[in-house]
Amino acid sequence: MKASARRTAAVAAATTLALAISPSAALAAGAKRVTQGNGTLMADGAAITLPSTFTCPAGYMAYLTAQVIQAIDDEFAGGFDTAAKECTGEKQRISFFIQAIPAGDNTRPFQAGSASSRVILDAVDPEAEGPYYEEAPAGEGEGGDRSSSPLPEIPPLTGAQYSTIDEPMPTEPAEASPTVHAEARGPITLQEKAGS
Repeated sequence: MKASARRTAAVAAATTLALAISPSAALAAGAKRVTQGNGTLMADGAAITLPSTFTCPAGYMAYLTAQVIQAIDDEFAGGFDTAAKECTGEKQRISFFIQAIPAGDNTRPFQAGSASSRVILDAVDPEAEGPYYEEAPAGEGEGGDRSSSPLPEIPPLTGAQYSTIDEPMPTEPAEASPTVHAEARGPITLQEKAGS
């Protein structure tokens, strides 16, 4: 009984230490990669600011998009903003500036009250991206020096006969870089700026 309790305590301690040391382990344990807060009205509802936090592996590039739509009677206010930031591996804060986009006769400025919001995070490792096609051997393809390696004569195509030129062929894409995708979505509250 005591040995079992000691093993359980040791596993719990090791897990806690791993979570404390590794941001990715903390994320795997259920921490949210992206969050959104409530919006603040700007310029009589012509725009809002929307706070958000995101976490992605250090060295990755984060691409974020925020979208907000608000129903006002039979009309709508809506807009979006985008941002790109280098990931640090720690929680980072960002504030989106979302302008109400005119979209016809049923468009209104934002107003205080509830709205629907969505923040999307896509982060990629720029070092892991590779070319999809092989490069042409020297002397072949555009820009190569053809004078030192003349192209072989192409035989006529008959039946199942094919060209004998050794063209570079498309290869399988390099192993996909591990990407991070996360979303925060749901209702938010738009509020007047404090002191206005």
